[in-house]
Amino acid sequence: MSQKTGDAVEQAWESCVYSNKWIVLYTSLNLHDEKEKMIYEALDEAMKEMDEIFVFVKLHPDENPDWPIRMKKKLKSGMAIIPKYDLYKLMDMAKIVVTGWSTTAWEALAMNKPLIIVDFFDVKDKIDCVKCGVALGAKNRKELKKALKTMLYGKKEKKMLFKRIEKYNKDHLHSIDGRAGERVAKLINRMVNDANIPM
Repeated sequence: MSQKTGDAVEQAWESCVYSNKWIVLYTSLNLHDEKEKMIYEALDEAMKEMDEIFVFVKLHPDENPDWPIRMKKKLKSGMAIIPKYDLYKLMDMAKIVVTGWSTTAWEALAMNKPLIIVDFFDVKDKIDCVKCGVALGAKNRKELKKALKTMLYGKKEKKMLFKRIEKYNKDHLHSIDGRAGERVAKLINRMVNDANIPM
């Protein structure tokens, strides 16, 4: 991470704090196609309609920033495109984490962050977060805005969500108890069974 990037992120975060805006962190899928374009457009639309949020886009570690930067310019968006920065610091700053089928979803849950899974193209929730009730799903722009509002203002919904996240983390996160292999094996078997893959 360059000093310039770090300073820009810190300044954006301080500006959000000063103006009482909540940070929504989107962890990029590194697709650079029509699918991810839809996600950028939906997040930009939400940010323009909801004055209380500001979008940080954390690029994939292997991602070339040219396409996301062009998207930002095309949309005339104020969202922050962040190529290199500590993911966990960004998650700590964020009020909500948004992603697709990225393993950053699990990392967000480990940090007890409200999570939204976008699935605009019906690839299903490959990492089971919506199915297990620990994330809200969004299949279009309208559902994304509704999910964002629920995560910001739905006290009852969030209370139930955090209870499920707590149980999910206990069941899935590795503990130093010598049983990590057992838990991983069970998780793999369950995912194989869910996908109907012959063994």
